[in-house]
Amino acid sequence: MMHSHDTAPVVARSFFWAPGGRLLVLLGALILAGLAPAQQMLPIVETKDMPMARAFHGSAVLGEYLYLFGGGSSTGENRDSEPGDTSVWRARILPNRDLTDWAKTTPLPATRYYIANSTLVLNDVVYIIGGSYLVLGGESHNTAIWSKPLPNGTLTPWQTSEPFPDTASAPAAVSTPGHIHVIGGLRSDNTVSNKVYTNSVYPDGSLSHWEEGPELPTGLWFHHAGVVAGRVYVWGGLNSDEPGKRIPLPYIFSAAIRSNGKLSQWRTERVLLPVGFYSAPSTVAGPYLMSFMPRYQGGVLTNDVWFTRITPAGMDPWTRRPAPVPNRVYHAVAPNYRNGSIYINGGRGPTFSTPMLRKSSFFLLNEQARRQAEQSWMAAQTAHSNSVSALAAQLEGGGANPTGDRVLSYLADRALQEGAVPGFMTITDARAQAEREGKPLIMYFLMKDAQPCVEQRNLLMDNAQFAALTQVASFAWIDASEYPQLCQQIGVYRAPTWVFYTAAGDEKGRRIGVMTPKEIAAGILQFGAAN
Repeated sequence: MMHSHDTAPVVARSFFWAPGGRLLVLLGALILAGLAPAQQMLPIVETKDMPMARAFHGSAVLGEYLYLFGGGSSTGENRDSEPGDTSVWRARILPNRDLTDWAKTTPLPATRYYIANSTLVLNDVVYIIGGSYLVLGGESHNTAIWSKPLPNGTLTPWQTSEPFPDTASAPAAVSTPGHIHVIGGLRSDNTVSNKVYTNSVYPDGSLSHWEEGPELPTGLWFHHAGVVAGRVYVWGGLNSDEPGKRIPLPYIFSAAIRSNGKLSQWRTERVLLPVGFYSAPSTVAGPYLMSFMPRYQGGVLTNDVWFTRITPAGMDPWTRRPAPVPNRVYHAVAPNYRNGSIYINGGRGPTFSTPMLRKSSFFLLNEQARRQAEQSWMAAQTAHSNSVSALAAQLEGGGANPTGDRVLSYLADRALQEGAVPGFMTITDARAQAEREGKPLIMYFLMKDAQPCVEQRNLLMDNAQFAALTQVASFAWIDASEYPQLCQQIGVYRAPTWVFYTAAGDEKGRRIGVMTPKEIAAGILQFGAAN
């Protein structure tokens, strides 16, 4: 397999809520709603430089730390002498979103290049899927590796999955509840894959066996993927590595997420990219899909950011806006679900001959834009629903103010939260029971101190009608403050929210607000019982 120096990737996601834990808010909305004309730059803040110049790498936020994984490191003086680097570095994220000094932690077991779009996080466990042994030539990987942080930020020893059938360089990868998926990629024989491979994730973060999921309509590599509001989206990319056939595609595909975390069949969206692009670091933020500094036809480098908003009515047209960063190619993007920031680090810029970068930056967010986007989402969702109860919790101003260590998600799922209503289970146990016993699944998202969520708990506690319902359906109790990424994946932006799945695993409806046992029963009959 050959890679040329005019190819690249990346992945990430992000989320944000207001102080006091009373309301879920959207990171993507903060950045993108009500944007000015395309010539206005996005607001960027530089933070502490990386310990060395680095490119072709991956990056992620786990707990309170930003991490850098693998790729290549260099003094930047000689592009022909850029050895692979298995080192992993971490920096603590401060309450103001700045970084502390970088420190090394557990290295990768082998070199992996082109992993930006296939470095992903699920429940504070990091997974790196596929990638290449070398920048130019050599075999691609066909395994995933994973690790998870201890509370002090140190990573546990890396573990390696069983191989999946294809090798994959510059694939896209996403996580859905309880699963990870590798999508497409360039094989070692230079053919482009349309395969999707899915692996189940155990509660401790370890992986099970790979199985084939629904195939993409076309093979893709250097493409982009993200998870928004219950669907996986794939956009752009290339479907050939042959000279003269590297034509960026404008197509967008999506697949619904089933209740067990697996994917339905892909559909082609009616909306197209205004111009085909590829090789962009990509992420999701609230209801937005985002691509950073893509390449256009002929490998042209840019500082453009492309984005679209997903609403219950569909996908908005894509919009472009430039960003004042030096990163143009081979950089990485990492979102922080907990404090509403997206980090951009490393790579090259503004040309292919530019040395590797040590620069690290993050996006600042706009409160007014956040409000506008959330209100538009809520209006659309209200119009989309037959009955939406009014929430007592109102929009609150301000931004996140993270303090102290957070509870890591993979630790939070070990037991049901104290104070949960009897009959509910953890998300892992509820999903497993629903699949095992063929029951409908109902996900209940809450924030325990929010007034309507307290009201909802009191309404269900020691209620014989509700207790009877737990015998015919599986109920998941999900505190949004412990599962910001799950909220992002499902598309939950207010609490309380109820999401109903059929016994076959299809989402059939959702309600925002307090529900009586009678209304829940009606929801099960309307949404949960029919396949």
